[in-house]
Amino acid sequence: MASTVPPSSSPSSQTSTQPQNQSPRHIHLLARKQFLQDQISSLTSERNTLVTKALNPRLQVSDSAESPTQAQVDQALDKANVDIKTRVRQLQEYNDVKDIGTQLMGLIAENKGVRIAEVQRDFGVEGSD
Repeated sequence: MASTVPPSSSPSSQTSTQPQNQSPRHIHLLARKQFLQDQISSLTSERNTLVTKALNPRLQVSDSAESPTQAQVDQALDKANVDIKTRVRQLQEYNDVKDIGTQLMGLIAENKGVRIAEVQRDFGVEGSD
């Protein structure tokens, strides 16, 4: 999501529409308030879309989708947390297996009296694997 800058509220840009009783600071604050309200609306819409997709990934979400209930938001967050924990566990298991494989190749290299890179090449393992 691209960040946008609130509209300028310098006195020169507001003089034609500025009522005489509003100061430039007041005009600036009104413009800032509108900008923040637009941002909240945009973020709320994005959150609703993400919650809906998390609860039903096959559903085509439109911009006019109803706002999810708090229970649906909680359910989507719970699902996301479970997914994150699963991925972290899988990465930990992968790293453990990779470490064991690297240690074994080190032992083989030491026994053969060659560099680990040669053993990796013999097994078809590249440096980025």
